[in-house]
Amino acid sequence: MQGRGTTHAVFVVDQFFQKILCPIELETKSATALELAQRLAARDGAEVCIVHVVTPPLPKPLEPVPGWEKAVNDRLRQIANRYFGDRRCETLVVQGEPPAAIIRAAEDFEADLIVMATHGHTGLNRALLGSTTERVVRESPIPVLTVHPRQIAQSKHS
Repeated sequence: MQGRGTTHAVFVVDQFFQKILCPIELETKSATALELAQRLAARDGAEVCIVHVVTPPLPKPLEPVPGWEKAVNDRLRQIANRYFGDRRCETLVVQGEPPAAIIRAAEDFEADLIVMATHGHTGLNRALLGSTTERVVRESPIPVLTVHPRQIAQSKHS
């Protein structure tokens, strides 16, 4: 029996997430976020954009190796092919302060979810470096799903 003022809402969700942004570093710690983004995209039929943030340009004598941008783009394509195969997956290299660049990329891609790995910095490293993931979680206007590097590996063995 319904009480006065009680309402029941029924939501039908055919596709929960349509566009997923997955910011990564070019290292194995990002693999957990990629695996989770791949699972969600497969379940929901979502598009994915893998983004890598390069911090602002260095002074001329300290600039990265010539051709670095092509090398990073090639690496991102390899990662996209490995995790997403034939599924539609964009890749993007952006420059800037990582938290702001990630949020801007999510807005440009019109993402409705950001999936990113935590890196487990603690103590002095966290105090000095801050946490990119933590800032994205606090400042993002869309949901952010974080995963610890060991979570996916552990869930596979459960």
